[in-house]
Amino acid sequence: MPYKSPQEDANQTMLVRCENGKEVMEWEAESVPKNYNGKFVEFGLIMGVDIDRAQYSYDIYINDKKYFTFTAPEESILQDVIADGPNESNLTFKGTMIDAYSDLFGYAFLKVKTEDLPKGEPIKMKIVAPNVGKSSWMMVFRYGLDGNVSWKQEPAVINTKKGPKQLLRTTILHYGDPTSATIIAGKEKQKVKLNVGANIFRIEVDKVTETKDVPVKVLAGKKVLDDRILKVDPVKHYDLYLLHHSHVDIGYTHTQDEVEKVQWKNLDDAVMMSQKTKDYPEYSKFKWSVEVMWAVESYLKNASLEKRAAFIEAVQNGSIELDGLYGNMLTGLSNPQELVESTFDALEISKEAGVPLESAMITDVPGYTWGIVPVLAHSGVKYLSAGTNVFHRIGSTISTWGDRPFYWSSPSGEEKVLVWVHEKGYSHFHTGLGFKDLKVLLTPKSVFDYLNELNDRNYPYDITTLRYTVGSDNGPVDQGISESVKQWNEKYETPKVILSNTTESFKAFENKYGDEIPVVKGDFTPYWEDGAGSTSKETALVRNASEKLSQAMTLLSMNDVEIPNKEFEQAWRYVLLYNEHTWGAYNSISEPEADFVHSQWAVKQSFAIKADSIADAILAKALASTKDEKGVTLTNTLSWDRANLIKLSAEQSSQGDIVLNRQGDVLPTQRLASGELAVWINHMPGFGSKEIFVTPGDASSTKKVINHENGFENDQVKVEIDPNTGAIISLYDKITKQDLADTKSLKGLNDYYYVKGRNPKSPLTTSDDITIKYIEKGDLTSTIEISSSAPGTEEWKRLISINAYSNEVMIDNIINKTNIYDPEGVHIAFPFNVERGTVRIDVPFGEYIPEKEQLAGSCKNYFTVQRYVDVSNLDYGITWASPDAPMIELGEITTDALSYGWVNEVKPTQTIYAYLMNNYWETNYKASQDGWHDFRFVLKPHGTYVSSKAKKFSTSISQPILISENGNNEFIPLVRPKSDQMIITAARPMKDNQVLITVLNASAGDNILSLEESKQVKEIRMSNIHGEDLGTYIPNENIPGWGIRFLLVEKEPVKESK
Repeated sequence: MPYKSPQEDANQTMLVRCENGKEVMEWEAESVPKNYNGKFVEFGLIMGVDIDRAQYSYDIYINDKKYFTFTAPEESILQDVIADGPNESNLTFKGTMIDAYSDLFGYAFLKVKTEDLPKGEPIKMKIVAPNVGKSSWMMVFRYGLDGNVSWKQEPAVINTKKGPKQLLRTTILHYGDPTSATIIAGKEKQKVKLNVGANIFRIEVDKVTETKDVPVKVLAGKKVLDDRILKVDPVKHYDLYLLHHSHVDIGYTHTQDEVEKVQWKNLDDAVMMSQKTKDYPEYSKFKWSVEVMWAVESYLKNASLEKRAAFIEAVQNGSIELDGLYGNMLTGLSNPQELVESTFDALEISKEAGVPLESAMITDVPGYTWGIVPVLAHSGVKYLSAGTNVFHRIGSTISTWGDRPFYWSSPSGEEKVLVWVHEKGYSHFHTGLGFKDLKVLLTPKSVFDYLNELNDRNYPYDITTLRYTVGSDNGPVDQGISESVKQWNEKYETPKVILSNTTESFKAFENKYGDEIPVVKGDFTPYWEDGAGSTSKETALVRNASEKLSQAMTLLSMNDVEIPNKEFEQAWRYVLLYNEHTWGAYNSISEPEADFVHSQWAVKQSFAIKADSIADAILAKALASTKDEKGVTLTNTLSWDRANLIKLSAEQSSQGDIVLNRQGDVLPTQRLASGELAVWINHMPGFGSKEIFVTPGDASSTKKVINHENGFENDQVKVEIDPNTGAIISLYDKITKQDLADTKSLKGLNDYYYVKGRNPKSPLTTSDDITIKYIEKGDLTSTIEISSSAPGTEEWKRLISINAYSNEVMIDNIINKTNIYDPEGVHIAFPFNVERGTVRIDVPFGEYIPEKEQLAGSCKNYFTVQRYVDVSNLDYGITWASPDAPMIELGEITTDALSYGWVNEVKPTQTIYAYLMNNYWETNYKASQDGWHDFRFVLKPHGTYVSSKAKKFSTSISQPILISENGNNEFIPLVRPKSDQMIITAARPMKDNQVLITVLNASAGDNILSLEESKQVKEIRMSNIHGEDLGTYIPNENIPGWGIRFLLVEKEPVKESK
């Protein structure tokens, strides 16, 4: 991984932590020359060690023989550490650098008898960390010696009084006492001092327009250290755009309210700097990117009129750029409407400023759901700047896409966004959490090293971008950056540094290279969403709150009632804040009981609780009756017809067990042990309501569930449970005549697997204390409860249900989790028996086939699921819906990735693992979880796969039929798609009696968009994602597969009754 060392050209390191005694780093050192006759051989290491008062010790091996035990110093001071080894060997560590985190770095010299080592063969070295359960570390940097002096041409031309000069960099390795040296390059001569380690100097030579030979020499006294002819090439010109911002962690470094104040001050400072530098040259005028809108929204809400006006003016003159997303989202957790809501603040404020929204930033987070592309594009965003973390759980994100900009095409192919994954992430200029004073950070080293890396890999462009954040996460405005850029450009002819923002820099790049930018299509499967499994109860709560908010929006869009806009706005913000990437404090794992950790988790947890409670309140208000009738109203907030089993409460069904519809038909019912009354609703019209009436009498059902000792069946599906394991060993689809449970590779469906530690090689499963019983055993519906103990839990219950009228198999896993701080993972296996079956994963506004439709560099150890996964071949298959848990693995348990390794290829499989819980992270996420958790899954066999059916089925599970007492306001559908492939994913109430609807072609093929319109519709207009009028709606438009349309439906005014 990349890390800063005391040697400028050594920045790749290996690391071991003192966690479990199993952390080892190994490498090959240089071989001892065959003709070497010295008594001792000396090896040099560039090394760093975490300083801890506990003074942990690390064992160092050479060719599998333990030679030294290195004990870390107690204090962060420059010092030497000496350790003796066998046969007169010794280790001497010379500390030369204390980093921003007060850790010690320097050079270790390992002196070993020549007779102890083979000659002419690579020497194996190994360092083993102790088993103390701590995250303290030691690191060794990768660095090979090619002689004591090396030369490199810097990517710069400097302006001097003697004219333009090029720069040569020489690195002189010196491991003795300090001494003097002379560097000669062409006509230039420079006297220098050599200290221990790598000594780096730059010397000027004349600028060349073609390759030229230049003699160079290094002398130490009379000793010639180097003498050669160096080829000097013309310097490639670069325009380097700096994007200055602060990485917004809503928590982590400070409590959430403190972060808000820090970011408000940054906005004040940015406004001040925009005014202060208005007369600077254009390239050095202050520019600030807000990164995300969270702090901007609250800043403007609390700002005085003068402050608000000054901020808007800075946006208008281009000094401050608004970025499209509300927060640095874990986009894989977001449902379609969440993604839409995440751009609303940016659109509102950019509209107020009269400035188009054209860019978005996302920071720290590696990988993003495919559904973000159409959402950004329909929000007007053309450019996405992705400044990821540079090493922590990023897989191959940067190695694949770092500074390799690409157009990311949406599932439909109608939209695209120019994405730039910055090779240096966002933290290239960080000085660490402990910084005191800001220094000049725009240094030759920070720029030249970066451009040299680009040149070394033949970077094809002469424009590049660097994120510029200073200090650390939630860092400040660098009030000296404009002056630094101004002075840089006065000094250097190239590279030219331009203080800029995403839109300006990306537009400059696109204008020059647009025809050369590759276009890619697929899911950029994210890496950090697995952390949500550290708080799975709250994650499920937010998933369901989001679905309830979507239902409430639809309900209020169709009814003529007052819209609680403030409550909606507040609830969606809480949803977004929960799915924002900052889960907790930086020490959440190392010090899980610290007050700082508890306080941050209390705020994060409150986002989930508040989102859910407000969603319930809005729904209750939307369902509030204005009628005084005895019936119960059922409402379908989805745009398609459906049939479902509902449950009336004991109070709602107190009149009896017979249920009639308005036509007097008797509906199938069953009184449940809970006191509820189950009712089968055979038909619910899309965007429609029905009233039902409970009357005295006995429950009945024409169709019946047939109950067996360890299973049940109806006329469509048969389920058998293994009494020894509790797994489903047969799921027989009577329609396709296929048994969809695979018991050859695993025990069966819905089986529990627990990984103790990080290595998934031998997961634990349930014990043999299985108890199986019926808790519902009726004609309409039956439920079997399987109870057992399970590792990592106090108790585990599995509820398996079917009803007489559906082929759906309902599963409810109820887990009472034990509080465990040691690393662990909880998984539920679903091995499906679908010969040559293809896996498809649901994402907002699309779906994808793993491997085939993933971008290179995507995460393949685990996958985020919107609502469903389907496994099917050309003839049959099964759709698996997961309303509570967002993560899966494919084929086998592949976590923790740090132990298993990052998966490079998804192999064909028909096995899904629901990845329910983990505490594998080393920071940010929660260290443990306990108490009762509920994970529901619904399995639906089918014939030939139809994507729109999978979308409808899984959404129906997440957004059930709503039940309200005593009649309800009539729910009248405004519009409904005529095509079965077209679905309305959202209906959002807007101002002026308008409704913004989102229509999706939920299939891979083209379909016609044609709507059934009610008498309530006054006019339909085309719109953008924000509800702005884009012109006349033209019916019967041909929409490509996964195409999206936003339509603005104006309702007729309500006529008051006389």
